[in-house]
Amino acid sequence: MEGIGAKEVIFEVVSALCTVGLSLGITAEVGTISQIILILLMFIGRVGGITILIAFGNRISSIPSKLPTEKIAVG
Repeated sequence: MEGIGAKEVIFEVVSALCTVGLSLGITAEVGTISQIILILLMFIGRVGGITILIAFGNRISSIPSKLPTEKIAVG
């Protein structure tokens, strides 16, 4: 949408997601929405995708645990 080539955009997105710190210098030229998307990708890359999915995913209700009962041995 910004008039930037696909290769450059893919490079910036992968760089942000992998948090390697490389850039082609086009981040200053893109709009605010694109910068916010890159910031979110950097955050997801830093925290980890699986961690975010677990944190915001469906919470499975667990069965409440019970302490074991003592059995008396006869004999």
